[in-house]
Amino acid sequence: MQRPVKKRKTRTTNSDHPFPRYPNLVKGETTARPDDIWVADITYVRLEHGFVYLAVLMDVFTCAVRGWHLSRSLDHHLTLKALERVLAGGHSPLIHHSDQGLQYACKDYTDQLKEAHVQISMAAVGKPEDNGYAERLMRTIKEEEVDLSEYADFHDAYQRIGTFWRMCTPASASTHRWIISRLPKRRTGVNNTSGRWSVKQHSFRVQLFGVTTHEMLSCPQHFANFVCR
Repeated sequence: MQRPVKKRKTRTTNSDHPFPRYPNLVKGETTARPDDIWVADITYVRLEHGFVYLAVLMDVFTCAVRGWHLSRSLDHHLTLKALERVLAGGHSPLIHHSDQGLQYACKDYTDQLKEAHVQISMAAVGKPEDNGYAERLMRTIKEEEVDLSEYADFHDAYQRIGTFWRMCTPASASTHRWIISRLPKRRTGVNNTSGRWSVKQHSFRVQLFGVTTHEMLSCPQHFANFVCR
């Protein structure tokens, strides 16, 4: 009997580098307003042939994704491009928190943060829980988009992940339909012929669970909780 083949995981954090390390400034801290603390992380995205890499910056208070970039390369240009885009748009945090990976510790990246008067904070090596918000965000991205998709190539992944981010912003005219399309089929209490939640049923769930559409779409964690109930 042949054993099932395990999917190979790609390592995205390389903490073996000569660049300065920074202390963890956010441990035990709470955030009271938008742009107090941003968290950053990288994950891989599987294509039909090979991998690409996704860098994301999220605001802890709002759970809104401030910036992202997809690249074929895992070098520092991946994270730097995401950061440059969001800083150019006029947003910057008081504190930027990440792991100690090369992509965040390199001089080009930290210089950008210093020029924007951002304090630099890093999790301890081998302590993913020190960057828990980013870890949860990446898990949600995987569960709600990446693991549900089969990307043909880089362009396909870029377009579909971009659509996912756009839909995870405050409500648009197609918001309810998109949410319904992502919900599981044939849940208890669903009696419509398509096996999907209807707009009326979706609205009832929003009222029942006390999560507004705006909150759900601006925060992937709200969306994940909503789907799993």
